[in-house]
Amino acid sequence: MPIDKTDIKNIKLYHTGLAAKKSIADQSDWNINWPPTSEVISEEECAKLVPVELFNLLALVTNATEEVPPSDTFVEVTDEARAKLVSICMDIIYLSSNGRIQTPKSLALVLHCDT
Repeated sequence: MPIDKTDIKNIKLYHTGLAAKKSIADQSDWNINWPPTSEVISEEECAKLVPVELFNLLALVTNATEEVPPSDTFVEVTDEARAKLVSICMDIIYLSSNGRIQTPKSLALVLHCDT
């Protein structure tokens, strides 16, 4: 049975999703000391925890860039887009782990709500 163009598109999308999922699972630097300090919650430190593949995929999806993503570095985006993309990545990481991975963003939210 031949595969139509829609199936090919869905298969490519599926494999892209699996690659993003794997990049999150392969990230090894999730351990954040409790209580988190302001240094850990900074945008720069948060970006270090985000898998490059996830960031670059979202940068393409959101039109933050049109460049072909390099395999091992973040694509160039504006500072504003970078902050938003890192924030979205933190949400995706937290959601994909059912809350088992505590991201700086989720920890900061807990600290803020407790005060």
